[in-house]
Amino acid sequence: MARAAVSSGGTEIVAICEPDSAKHPQLREEFESARISSDYAALLRQTHPTVADIASPDHLHAEHATASLDAGCDVLLEKPLATTVRDARQVLELAEKHCSILVVNFTLRYQYPTREALRLVLDGDLGRPFLFEGFYVHDLWSHYSAESPRRTPWRTDPIHPQSVLLGGGCHPIDLILTSAGCEVTEVSACANNLGGSELPVDDCYVVNIKFDDGSLASVLVATGINGVLHTQGFFNVYGTEGTIINDTVYRRGKDPEKLGRISPETSGGHNWVCSWQAFARAVEGLSPVPVLPHVAGANVAICEAARQSVESGRPVAPEIFVANDSMGKFEPAQLRMRYSKGLAGLRDWSPPTGFELCPYDARFDDELQVLLGLAGFKDLTSERFQSSLMSQEEASDGSRLVLYKGRVVGAAFAGRFDATDGRIDYVVADPTLSGNGIGVGVCTGVTRYLLEKGYETVTLDTDDWRMPAIETYRKLGFEPVLFREDMKSRWDAVKGRHAKVWARTNVGTL
Repeated sequence: MARAAVSSGGTEIVAICEPDSAKHPQLREEFESARISSDYAALLRQTHPTVADIASPDHLHAEHATASLDAGCDVLLEKPLATTVRDARQVLELAEKHCSILVVNFTLRYQYPTREALRLVLDGDLGRPFLFEGFYVHDLWSHYSAESPRRTPWRTDPIHPQSVLLGGGCHPIDLILTSAGCEVTEVSACANNLGGSELPVDDCYVVNIKFDDGSLASVLVATGINGVLHTQGFFNVYGTEGTIINDTVYRRGKDPEKLGRISPETSGGHNWVCSWQAFARAVEGLSPVPVLPHVAGANVAICEAARQSVESGRPVAPEIFVANDSMGKFEPAQLRMRYSKGLAGLRDWSPPTGFELCPYDARFDDELQVLLGLAGFKDLTSERFQSSLMSQEEASDGSRLVLYKGRVVGAAFAGRFDATDGRIDYVVADPTLSGNGIGVGVCTGVTRYLLEKGYETVTLDTDDWRMPAIETYRKLGFEPVLFREDMKSRWDAVKGRHAKVWARTNVGTL
């Protein structure tokens, strides 16, 4: 992961904690500027890192995450979040207290075909899922056996052995929880240790899960399998409009289709670079957190309920982890900001050399589609672009583009809320040209047009995680609009996160 972080750019490795001192010389040779030590607490105090990647044995995750969060870090934590529900809750509460980004790294989200299967399910292409199957079926002899040069002794430690549910089964459980999108009401499980592995606890589980919408899941976990991987992969989904089994989609009356790859694989299959990039973009406020914290917590709760079910021989209702989004009874809604300082309070924008602010021109529609896709608005198809965006009042005359060397590198679209309130939609900028104030330019242009047209205020909607965008709007004079009772707590969280990021930026470490 350290190599992945460096290769992704924008990251400096300042410290590595490695308990095996025999490995320190090799680490110093590869990471020359990093401080290497077996004392993680001292490293946190001495090097003041802004992010921490935790890849320690499972039973130490809560301890190390707590220390890193208390040291002010955003945290990328290898699965699982913790080994008990109690520890999981404490870590999540601490991340919230410190306004920190906490991402549990479920690597199956970043590799073929589970990455593509999850995307297909979330896009609704299978209709309503009603049955899920998850598999973590491996021969882990090389990790368990004293005869193997690849043995990792902590896994078979008699005091803190690895749970195959938390250490492996959590992968398909994560995919299932994310796909189902609803609460688990019941878990039942059976287990054994008959495969002959050297794990001192059960290494084979069958777990059945029931969701509150009536859908079901079955998870098979076994790490004492002799010499073969499970042929069904990790994740199968059965929906009303289609079925995914491993890497193939089946639909009634149609030929089976292989899942197309979203992006190339990296060597080793785990796609560490994609894991790091997703974490880094969340830290920088460029994309939402890839693994919702309450989903990672629910994963621990299901594994704990499964162990309790094995012991009792009865179904168990797992503890519930509620999404920490301050929504309460409300349906999801974006944050809202409004400019009400008039033309006199609007700042001017002088384009940098080579850049030009200009009105919307339909000749650039194809380029705008590409730019909107890069910004994450992939669902804004050409038809929707015209029907829902450009057809609204003020859009054609009031939208503004930024050109660089004759191509579109930024845009913001004008609209109307009512007779006195104009609006800004879809602010986008080429990410390769960040730092040139493109977002400020297009927002200034649209706001000026709407004010000159006679609107008293200009309003826009945005997402909680878009830190750079919110900072741009704030600089222009836009202020939060508390239009629902859930908004204050959400804005308080945004302000806390913003203060943390801004403090880092001032000292040049982010």
